[in-house]
Amino acid sequence: MMIISQKRDDFWLFRCYALGGAGSYNGWYAALPVEVQTEIDNVLDILAATREWPNGPGELTEEMRGACRGLMEIRVDVPGPNETTLRYRLLGFFGPGKGEFTLLYGFVETNVSDYGPACRSALTRKDGVLKDGTRAPPCE
Repeated sequence: MMIISQKRDDFWLFRCYALGGAGSYNGWYAALPVEVQTEIDNVLDILAATREWPNGPGELTEEMRGACRGLMEIRVDVPGPNETTLRYRLLGFFGPGKGEFTLLYGFVETNVSDYGPACRSALTRKDGVLKDGTRAPPCE
């Protein structure tokens, strides 16, 4: 069960990894079709006002395991062509500050092997943000 907060100070602040131009989270997001950006924004709006995020298979978010340990996945499924579903995945972590979630890496999941390179990049970026928080300013 999701608990939606009524208090403004309970809202999550999202930070977006900004280094790398088109390869950054911001660059990836900006290149997406407007309808996909809208779906991502809708999911992030829900999570921003949710005190405890749902976690697990079939939920909007899931704590990653194995080689992706230390990351959280946000799932955004968008209707695609010919009754398919495009599975957009956002990898990030809680922090660096209290009440913050940092979006590190986005990709379209086509199969399980997509997670290897995505997790490696996201974990490298996470280390960078923890050393220098200016790498992930508040999302616009």
